[in-house]
Amino acid sequence: MKSTIAMGAAALLGASIILGGGAYAASNQAAPLTRKECKAAWNLAAPMGEVLSKGKAEPFIVDFTMVDTNHNGQITAKEFKKGCHNGWVKSANAATAKDMKQ
Repeated sequence: MKSTIAMGAAALLGASIILGGGAYAASNQAAPLTRKECKAAWNLAAPMGEVLSKGKAEPFIVDFTMVDTNHNGQITAKEFKKGCHNGWVKSANAATAKDMKQ
């Protein structure tokens, strides 16, 4: 009887960890961007086509470390596109776009 209760408690704990992890992952994701949305976001963030530092990428990136897959402190166009596809990049709203052009 005690082992059955212990196994049930362990199963519940495991489920809460799994569900909690899923909630964390979902909170670090936006909806995947279309190619057009991704290109528009990249053009605003990197108008000269350069790599992005954390500061430049911040308005668009949900979690910098997830998009910077080689962990060199910069985001390339290839990493950015992958981030768009995975829901790690968000499009800029009109206010952000206006501020970035100034």
